[in-house]
Amino acid sequence: MHPVSALREVAESMARASQVAMRLNAFIEIGVATERLHSMIPRPINLSNAVTAVKQLFRDTAPTHGRTKAAYDQYSERRDRAEISNRKDAIMLAQLCSGHSNLLRVYRHVIDQ
Repeated sequence: MHPVSALREVAESMARASQVAMRLNAFIEIGVATERLHSMIPRPINLSNAVTAVKQLFRDTAPTHGRTKAAYDQYSERRDRAEISNRKDAIMLAQLCSGHSNLLRVYRHVIDQ
């Protein structure tokens, strides 16, 4: 085989290989773009998964103020759950914490007089 024809063959095979590589890269890019598009489409999820995702995204930082730290150092969610045994107690505690309790209104009235 003549050296020039051998070089032509090599050049042609390299050109074919680069064309195949370009096509493969194009297909890969299309596949990646399609995967990105599919991952961006919102899918319905159930409530428990949504709550878990929100809890993972938003976490309370440790308090920085001295009095707040002192108050929350004694806090135990396990102990709170054990102490609140019925719905009535839970409602009363929530109302007291939020300031919407009638018990606080009575106390404020007594203080104001």
